[in-house]
Amino acid sequence: FYCKTFQSMSLEKFVVFVLSISGCINAQETIDCAETIKGWRNQNEEVPLKFTASNDYSLVYLEGCPSTHDIWLEILDSYGNSIADADDRNEHGVEQSECGNKWAGDITIPNHVKRGEEYTFLVKGYENRHGDYTVTLICQNEDANTITTTATPTSTPTPTPAPTTTTTTTTNDDDSHSAQCVERIRKPWHLISQQERDLFVNGWMELYRNGKLSIFTETHGDSSIDKHTNAAFLPWHRFFMWELETQFRSLGGEWECFALPYWDWSYDIAEHGWNINEWQILNSGLGGPGNEYNDYCVDNDGWDNYIPSTLTSNGAYNVPCLRRKICGESNETSCSFLGSASQLHSLLTDEPYYGDDDNDYDYRYRLELKHGSAHLRIGGNGHLGYLGKATDDPIFFLIHSFVDFQYSLWQDCRNHELVSKEYITEDMYNGHVYEIDDELDFGVLEEQDWSSINNYNYITVRDMHSI
Repeated sequence: FYCKTFQSMSLEKFVVFVLSISGCINAQETIDCAETIKGWRNQNEEVPLKFTASNDYSLVYLEGCPSTHDIWLEILDSYGNSIADADDRNEHGVEQSECGNKWAGDITIPNHVKRGEEYTFLVKGYENRHGDYTVTLICQNEDANTITTTATPTSTPTPTPAPTTTTTTTTNDDDSHSAQCVERIRKPWHLISQQERDLFVNGWMELYRNGKLSIFTETHGDSSIDKHTNAAFLPWHRFFMWELETQFRSLGGEWECFALPYWDWSYDIAEHGWNINEWQILNSGLGGPGNEYNDYCVDNDGWDNYIPSTLTSNGAYNVPCLRRKICGESNETSCSFLGSASQLHSLLTDEPYYGDDDNDYDYRYRLELKHGSAHLRIGGNGHLGYLGKATDDPIFFLIHSFVDFQYSLWQDCRNHELVSKEYITEDMYNGHVYEIDDELDFGVLEEQDWSSINNYNYITVRDMHSI
């Protein structure tokens, strides 16, 4: 029922932090694939580098290493519109020690690049920083397992009035593998392999052991953060999902290219109706319904060894286990919710307006209601039924991954992805609890050294428009 096949979520389009820096712009010079340009930039100076694609490329990014000051990167399209700004997350495998400082990272052109397309890269400085810079343009062909890289210079470049250029081209399977991890391909749980399911479960347990999961639970459970029953529900959870996905990837190795699966609950409804015990999501490695003879603890698939950071009560005391009390034990017909494929299709096509903070049955409100039903049908009085504890159930993130997928489809069907985030209109977002440029609050998550929020000044609703 989807308007388009839309399972690919580009990291570069997913979250972009914007910072406007005023300053003069130099006369423009060109940069080509595999070309390295070194130079000196003065305070408040912007160095423009024009790129014209000579071929089709699946990936094009500008690497800003090494540099002796905090450089800031931006990309303009052929019309002069900013399409990416300050994307300095070091996503392409260059160590910070090679860069010279933590901010000299990289910036990627969103989507594939077609032959003849023109872009301008701007090399700027953070606040009043100035000094040496080195940038290399790296391109990957559609049909080649080759990317261009640059070797680390043996000495620090000296300031020169005009930049000089050097070029190094190599073929590296490891670098090519890293480049392929830029996109995050999210797939439905019922269609992924057992190996992919094990990857999710094993990664979940690793994040549980290293304490990161408890931070996500504390963040989502913080009642002072307005993230439900208002317009920010979808953009807030969009970043929340992306951040957890990033922490999976931070485990390295087999998780390097990890992407969150999603639970397409319309599949289970179509296959099993309201016989929730038979739903595939509860019979595929994530643990099943809670055992009614054991305080509704999930005690199969190895989940009896998992003690969440929060506990729920059986009415007398808190039970040290993951609990699920599914709907329908006494009356199956009471468990229906409007989440079938046809009902999701109706929501996708019939609601032209995103909506505001009111409960007036606009797109956001109706989708939030459906997500709440998904929580309660398989969570009930267990973890999924409590705001402050729901994230301790791994199915929480599969629910919200699907919600974000639906949100992406709604945007895609209206061509919102073609609209620059600078030109968001009220039909795309009309919240007032969080205005479009307000900082989204992520509580204790923002305080963690490992959080990717540290790569940005702050995250706004506008940043979360891009998908």
